[in-house]
Amino acid sequence: MENKIIKADMFDRFTAALIDIILFIVPVFIALIFFINEYYAIAVFFFMLGFAYFLIQDSLFDSQSIGKKILGLQCYNVVEQRVANRKETLIRGAIRFLMTFLFLSIIVDIFAAIADTDNRRFTDHAAGTMIVKITKV
Repeated sequence: MENKIIKADMFDRFTAALIDIILFIVPVFIALIFFINEYYAIAVFFFMLGFAYFLIQDSLFDSQSIGKKILGLQCYNVVEQRVANRKETLIRGAIRFLMTFLFLSIIVDIFAAIADTDNRRFTDHAAGTMIVKITKV
């Protein structure tokens, strides 16, 4: 069976991102609970777990975060017409990570994805990737 590559729509991307945000927020929330109760080592562990997921999420399952895997989405290299490799997904993650701390990610990425005909965010352009829906033909 061959895979057919289809541009991911905004709803699927948003839903996958929502799942991934929850998977980031839960460990951070748990870390805050431990921090408040003065269990600092455990708090640091959960905090780092949440941020590690945020950084490497697209590198986990063949260029898919957990949210993307659930929705059948994948990171795709648009230049070489193949699934994005670990380096490209880590570039996306690092840029997203930095932009989030500069509070630019949400605003810039939403407008970039809306304005782009392929729904590519700023991080996709920087890494030469796009999110696609993979279906079996």
